[in-house]
Amino acid sequence: SLLKRRLQAGHPHIGLFVHSPFPSSEIFRTLSVRDDILRGMLNADQIGFHLYEYARPFLSCCHRILGIQHSGNENDGRGV
Repeated sequence: SLLKRRLQAGHPHIGLFVHSPFPSSEIFRTLSVRDDILRGMLNADQIGFHLYEYARPFLSCCHRILGIQHSGNENDGRGV
C-alpha cells in the first residue's frame, strides 16, 4: 500500500507473480498479519500464480478471511 501510494504519481502498474503454492486458509489464518498480507497482495494490479491449483487457496483465503467473493476469470475487470 505504501509503495503504491508513493508511485501513484507516475501511474505504474504493479504485478505480483507467485511461483509456489499459496497456503491453505486453515494455515494462513493462524498468522496475526493475515489481513494485511492479503490486502497488500490485492493492491497489485495483477496477481499471477504458476498454476491454477496454486491460486485456489488464495481465493479461499480471500473469501474466508476477508469475505471477498470471486466470479470467474477477468483480466481487465480486476476479477479472478
